Amino acid sequence: GSNGAYLREHLSVPVVMVKVNGFDVLSAITRATAARPGAPIGLVLHETISHELADLGGWLNVRLTQRAYRSVDEVRTAVNDLAAEGCRVIIGPGMACDLAQQAGLDSVFLYSLGAVEEAFERSVELARVSRQKESKRVRLNTIVAHLRDGVAAFDDAGQLEAVNPAMLDLLGLTGDRHGDRHRDVPAELARTLGPWLREAAERGGAAEERIEQIGERSLIVNCVPILEQGARSGSVVTVQDALVAQRIDRSLRTSQRPKHLVARHRLDDLIGESAALARVRRLARAGAAHDATVLLTGESGTGKELVAQGIHNASRRRGN
Repeated sequence: GSNGAYLREHLSVPVVMVKVNGFDVLSAITRATAARPGAPIGLVLHETISHELADLGGWLNVRLTQRAYRSVDEVRTAVNDLAAEGCRVIIGPGMACDLAQQAGLDSVFLYSLGAVEEAFERSVELARVSRQKESKRVRLNTIVAHLRDGVAAFDDAGQLEAVNPAMLDLLGLTGDRHGDRHRDVPAELARTLGPWLREAAERGGAAEERIEQIGERSLIVNCVPILEQGARSGSVVTVQDALVAQRIDRSLRTSQRPKHLVARHRLDDLIGESAALARVRRLARAGAAHDATVLLTGESGTGKELVAQGIHNASRRRGN
């Protein structure tokens, strides 16, 4: 009743209410009529009266009056009103029974052992489900924490729900600022990521592969909505360092390029001791030391392709 409602409102842990069912009420009425045959009976229920029970009053052959309560004061008022209306037996929670006895009335405790057992069973099931959800949450957070890309999740109101260390590092929120660490990471994230979230919300979809400059870093930003049963329930923002993306792109190009484009020859493969060929080697090595473009000229068959491959393999770009 009201105790459970109070605890549910003021505690951060789940609270399972002991619910009164129709069999509990009928059993209590049976005990009340056995204790005081023919006497008017008062029934005190939490929040609302039972209209179904009122319809059964004629069939039960009892004079039954109901009152509902939400607070302790309302329980006292309900018992006083029922006593004033001539009820000699009060059915209700523990406080109503105590007040009835103080007023010289008989009382019947409303809650049954079965109702308590059912509440315990719901509590055990709720605890089991909560443990499973917590286990999944910890596992997911562990996986996200090891990603190199920054990830942040927000609810539909824009409140931060989760963020991984990579996101804080990419946005520069992990270091010191003026000798002091950032104390309000959610506020900093909301300030930085807020415009992207609002843009995605205004579009009604996703904002993908945007290039943003944060400090000295160029970042690739994606903002996609979280949909649950067809309704938007939040957003996920992912951030990737553009330099990392470029390195991955170069690596893919290198690994997937056609085999005939691979530079196989080196400058040492140039055979000959003439002054002209020595000059070619010298110029080739000079060109390989810089990133400037090199133009090779010569008649067909003189070995331009061999020199080009040699310059590439002698340069810092040999792996690209």
